[in-house]
Amino acid sequence: MTGDLFTYKADSIDNGQRLDRVLQRLKPELSLRGARRILERGLAQVNGRKRGALYRVTAGDALVVHSEPTRPGGVDDAGVRLLRLTEKYAFFHKPAGLHTASISGSGEASLEALLSALHPDHDLRLLTRLDRETSGIIACALFPEAEETFRTVERTGQVNKYYLAQVHGEVVAPLYLNAALDTDSRRKTRCLRGKSGDRITRAEPLVSGEKAAAALWGAPPEGPSTLMLVCIRRGARHQIRAHLAHAGFPLIGDTLYGTRREAALPLRLHHACLVFPGLCIRDLPDCPCFTEALKDRIGS
Repeated sequence: MTGDLFTYKADSIDNGQRLDRVLQRLKPELSLRGARRILERGLAQVNGRKRGALYRVTAGDALVVHSEPTRPGGVDDAGVRLLRLTEKYAFFHKPAGLHTASISGSGEASLEALLSALHPDHDLRLLTRLDRETSGIIACALFPEAEETFRTVERTGQVNKYYLAQVHGEVVAPLYLNAALDTDSRRKTRCLRGKSGDRITRAEPLVSGEKAAAALWGAPPEGPSTLMLVCIRRGARHQIRAHLAHAGFPLIGDTLYGTRREAALPLRLHHACLVFPGLCIRDLPDCPCFTEALKDRIGS
């Protein structure tokens, strides 16, 4: 679909149909999600105007789908790279500063928008997401049945997601954080005082904190800090950031849950390892200090 200019004049069969479904009917190789991605990227116009997936087509409408813009230097110039490809899944490294999912109408780059170029043989489906400023592993399914399998093992607590996080303050003992999270219609997730929830964040300090942190994020910030290994299973929006801040150890570089004076520092949160039945995916820099710091802590 992308790469060629496509034009079509709607007829009576299309009258009253949603635009995404019309586009999918015209190009059967597209999934409904694939059709929506094209519309979200602004590549389709109806009668000379960009329209969304829910636009109702009228007989006689002129549909034009433009070619995908070429990224200078190819898709790798975004810092995205393939970590591993299996028969069911693809795992990518997402750099900080790149959205995971496409945001309709924003025009900002996202990993989701790159998926068709990164792996054109499949309609990849996002299984995990990271905040824009969080780096690390993103998992995708190659087909619907693989997505269903992953959702099942995740729902039953068989998926472990390990993060490296550098926080303000000295943490000397493991943390078990289970404050209930209020994520409804808010930019900022709120921890509910005195209430426990089912989303658990486990965090433990690592021995070689400063050297390992420097390998990921550069020089340490002013004041005491601790490099933490954080594990969650089924995450909620901003779970790690909210839980650690609520416990008194906000992430360095987190201007939403920490201090706004740190705008120049990167958010020090990295999804380093994903473990579920039969697979262990790692995304760590080539640094000897990590070998010792993470020994026996995450899956091999």
